Amino acid sequence: MKIAVITPFYQTPENWLEKCLASVARQTLACTHFLVCDGDEPKLSTAPEQVQVLRLPQAHQDFGNTPRAIGSVSAISQGFDAIAYLDSDNWYEPDHLQLLWEAHQRTRAAVCSSSRNLFDLEGSLLGACPEVDGEHFVDTNCLFLTRDAFAFVAAWYLMPRTRVEVGDRYVWQAIRKAGVSRHHVPQATVNYRTRHQAHYRHFGMTPPPQAKQIKIMSHMAHLPDAMPANNNRQRTSLCMIVRNEQDKLGRCLQSAGDLVDEIIVVDTGSTDATKQVAAGCGAKVFDFPWVDDFGAARNESLHHASGDWIFWLDADEWLDEPNRQKLRRLFAALPDQNRVYMMKQWSASEAANGSALVVEQARLFRKQPGVCWRQRIHEQILLALREAGAKVVWTDIVIGHRGYQGAAQRKQKLNRNLRLLQMEHREQPDNPFTLFNLAGTLHDLGQGDRTVSYLRRCLETAPRRATFLPKVFVLLARAAKRDGSFAEAIRICRDGKARFPKDAELWFEEGLLCKEAGDVRAAIQCFEQIIKLPPRPCYVGVDMGIRGHLPHHHLALIHTEQGREAEAEHHWRAATAHSPRFKPAWLGLAKLFLRQRRLHEVESIAERLHGDPAEPHIRKALHKHAFTVASSG
Repeated sequence: MKIAVITPFYQTPENWLEKCLASVARQTLACTHFLVCDGDEPKLSTAPEQVQVLRLPQAHQDFGNTPRAIGSVSAISQGFDAIAYLDSDNWYEPDHLQLLWEAHQRTRAAVCSSSRNLFDLEGSLLGACPEVDGEHFVDTNCLFLTRDAFAFVAAWYLMPRTRVEVGDRYVWQAIRKAGVSRHHVPQATVNYRTRHQAHYRHFGMTPPPQAKQIKIMSHMAHLPDAMPANNNRQRTSLCMIVRNEQDKLGRCLQSAGDLVDEIIVVDTGSTDATKQVAAGCGAKVFDFPWVDDFGAARNESLHHASGDWIFWLDADEWLDEPNRQKLRRLFAALPDQNRVYMMKQWSASEAANGSALVVEQARLFRKQPGVCWRQRIHEQILLALREAGAKVVWTDIVIGHRGYQGAAQRKQKLNRNLRLLQMEHREQPDNPFTLFNLAGTLHDLGQGDRTVSYLRRCLETAPRRATFLPKVFVLLARAAKRDGSFAEAIRICRDGKARFPKDAELWFEEGLLCKEAGDVRAAIQCFEQIIKLPPRPCYVGVDMGIRGHLPHHHLALIHTEQGREAEAEHHWRAATAHSPRFKPAWLGLAKLFLRQRRLHEVESIAERLHGDPAEPHIRKALHKHAFTVASSG
């Protein structure tokens, strides 16, 4: 089985073309990419493998139809079994060809097709395309022709010149008229960068200046300018539970309220103006007596929601403008399908060192009977959604969070959590997630000596691949270190890595242990391995510095101690690139430059730290050392 992807090229921006090429190279099903240059030569830094470049001597000015035909004929003559098309400004999802080939194998259809998502010219999602339906219209990029449909390749060069701008519609009409077998895959695996005014208007957006309006031909149905109104748009309910949040709730609702169809606020006993703030922002407010159960309160909010989809926030969370726009586009494109969308909660540290705690959470999901929140505290819904068959979709949407401020408030919250966890533990003594959260709360309260029995029991009862288990190994290692057994702590980390070899926090914990125990070589290996690890979801809160500036900082410290100043500089510069607010890396560089008498760079760092009220003594020290070095020279 040989599959060809045909891409015509003419004056496409380099970064757009590279994205197109990369998406074909990443296909889960092997293919050969034909890049047909229509009188123009692409400027590429590197050319992916499995790309055949065909160069035509002049531009044909027919919107890529002739290059498509020539590329198709070349593929047919080389014995390919199927042909797909991808314009050079668009890109595939990794499983595009796989899904279409499997559809052909399953149905034996001569022509298969997929749905597509529409993107603006900057590459931001507008929404699911409402016109590509496998019946009235299929875009060129969504077509998949097998051998029984190769005769339609001729339509690319036989169509009248007056119709070249809508060539895909001409080809599709020819396929329909011939009555060949067809099958449409509803998944949107084509990403289409649109220039059509009607697409932008359909999603309630102003078309960019360079957007165009295609002339409607009477014999062509369903042209972009005749697109149907989006009458089947999915409705979204924002669901919240609150108590005494008058100072925070307004910011939250102002950032998200205008994005949803309704706001449901369940109040569990506020004694301040929380309910008035919610009502003033247009929320429907419902009272629910507090029963020591966050899950029950959230389920009450689901009960009152009338939307097709549920999006939830807490009062101390908000969306900044870039993420508001991402969420707006996602809401506009929600399908009538059982999905759950994961988003990142970003909790900035109170310390001004650039660190943040990040956790992936199921924030947007299809409302359906029987799916509800579980657990009194640290309530969860993802497992229930998975049990109901929901497809998990990862997004890059980030939700800002600012929790309890100050040590006293934090301790009060932890004690409340501990009380609820102990209640849940009495009800479900072998629930591994409760055991894990009990241990974590005791650790945060400074009662680490009480954690080990819960952690051991958690390991015994949890599913082997439970997402919170890497943190269990980390907490056990910290308990062993607290008891003075570095060897046992390192062994625990390695046991955890044997099960979760790509978990950055386990590698980082072992690196710290090895560094403190004097095994510098092992520490370097751990920190360097973190830098190589691929990104992975964080279901349990993890300091993002572990995947960013922290391994570089510790490598710089080790290299400094061993006199490898060039390596130390490299890693401190990498640390500051990851987190410009991480002052220890800037100070490390400053001290290094002082020793090397690079006084101008020391002054630059001093200026960078200037204006930070917490750092006046550091600036004075830097200037003093610089003066001393200059005088001694």
